[in-house]
Amino acid sequence: MSEQGHSHVAQFGWATLGLSLFAVFEFAAGFISHNPAMVADAGHNLSDSVLTGAGGVVEFITGRAKSHTARCTVPKLVGVGVCLLTIVLVGIFTFAEAGRMTSLLNPWLIVPVGLASFLLNRFYSQRLHHEHNRHARAWSKHLEVDAYLSLALIPGGLLTYWTGSVGWNIAAAFGIFGFAAWHNGKEAIGTIRSVHRQANHEPDHSH
Repeated sequence: MSEQGHSHVAQFGWATLGLSLFAVFEFAAGFISHNPAMVADAGHNLSDSVLTGAGGVVEFITGRAKSHTARCTVPKLVGVGVCLLTIVLVGIFTFAEAGRMTSLLNPWLIVPVGLASFLLNRFYSQRLHHEHNRHARAWSKHLEVDAYLSLALIPGGLLTYWTGSVGWNIAAAFGIFGFAAWHNGKEAIGTIRSVHRQANHEPDHSH
């Protein structure tokens, strides 16, 4: 594998690790404080990290083998499967947290967490954007969109604090979950179609 290829894989690897660790922290904080919006955002970061990790594995395989199409199929499909499972499980947790939410234990925690999620996604988006690689730049755009999605945490939490109504936070939770499910679900379906085209020896114009 060339030095440039190692760089692509490393960027995907660091993004996967950073997003995964932050998602675990965010999920724990959201669960403890009964905050469904934070749980939903943790799920969107976790599903992103799964797809990012699968992308890194594909880059690694592509850099080591000229005939890589068949070898890339398994990590792509595993990544898609785990991503969709993550979306389903996060949906269940989000609905459960929304059902038991009566107040926010620490509404101001949402502001730093929302900003941290935004900055983390932006950071990895920029790192991937600077790679001279089509797949890395395509995933950079995906993370860029998700970075701004994380900011929905902040108005939801602050409006809940100011009005005393948990409905604002629950609305933010369902908004984040719904968009993340659509955005990552679309990415997953695109990957499945790409694998299908490759299996049938059709030209792949994805990304």
